[in-house]
Amino acid sequence: MREAHHGRRRSGLRTPACRAPAGAAFLRALAPHPARGGTASSRRRAEERGPRRSAARGSPHRRRRCVPRGCDPPRIDHSDRGLRPRAPGVRAGRSPLDGYHGRDVASRTYRAEAIVLKTNDFAEADRILVLFTRHFGKVRVVAKGIRRATSRMAGHAEPLTHATYQLARGRELDVLTGAEARAIYPDMRDDLALIAAGWYVAELVDRFTADRVPSAPLFDLLETSLRALDAGIHAPTVCRWFDLHLLDRSGFRPELGECAQCRTALAEVTNAWEPAAGGAICTGCASRLPYVAPLTVRALKSLRYLLVSDLDSASRLRLDAPLTSELDRHLRGFLRYVLDRDISTTHLMDELRTLPHPAPVS
Repeated sequence: MREAHHGRRRSGLRTPACRAPAGAAFLRALAPHPARGGTASSRRRAEERGPRRSAARGSPHRRRRCVPRGCDPPRIDHSDRGLRPRAPGVRAGRSPLDGYHGRDVASRTYRAEAIVLKTNDFAEADRILVLFTRHFGKVRVVAKGIRRATSRMAGHAEPLTHATYQLARGRELDVLTGAEARAIYPDMRDDLALIAAGWYVAELVDRFTADRVPSAPLFDLLETSLRALDAGIHAPTVCRWFDLHLLDRSGFRPELGECAQCRTALAEVTNAWEPAAGGAICTGCASRLPYVAPLTVRALKSLRYLLVSDLDSASRLRLDAPLTSELDRHLRGFLRYVLDRDISTTHLMDELRTLPHPAPVS
């Protein structure tokens, strides 16, 4: 018996092991599978549920990354990449100076130097103001309760008022919360011809500008024109000077040195004026067109002088009635072609021009 047992050990056969307990198979079924993971029952339930979906953001079942108490989260150093940390309230990829609020992007209120271009009544006692600001461009704001008799800011909400406004950012329209007057131009408001010229330049600025597009040079141009009108400078001279400089700064400068079609120098003869061509054209090009307006030598030289001079020098230019009418006709047609619409204030100016002596407002 001992030899037989010894022979089995030499042949490599193992003796039968002890019988495992009755619950061993159950325990092996509960043990996790080394390759697939989980128990057999958990794998069966997972197959019945189908593919697992990730928890939604903000769900209590979403796994969160926890930081031990007393340990600060790691901070990434961007100094080697030339990046700076963002300011509070500024989205990624945007500069704190982006947007029409500029430096006050993180603040709810901001101050703006502006001139009122026009107003529209809104609701029962409110009014919408179209402000042309120096740093933020054209902004539309709502002045709540400004039409009430007890409103203290009613005088600051009139057209052609130059003031510093305190504004609060709103969802659609900013809200006027305060104002400090800088100039109200009282002498201009006492004369119908002068205030009509002021409304004319304000309407042109409103037509040529888009909302919240800064244009400090255009703001200075408007302010200079209003101060000149308040000083009593000839209104047609101010309007024609403003027309040419507005077209120049807006990219629609008319051609006055050479023919707009053949690019030859204009001779000192009666040429022609064609807005569709871009300004003055020579007599040879004018003969091939069905109809063009004649441009006299005096009108051409006056346009050149107004374009290259400042307002103080332009105020010395003497414009008689025929020359004033010709310049007004040419520039009004050019503006109508650029804007593709009429200028409403010109009808009032034409009516006032027919009056012998415009009566003062007050």
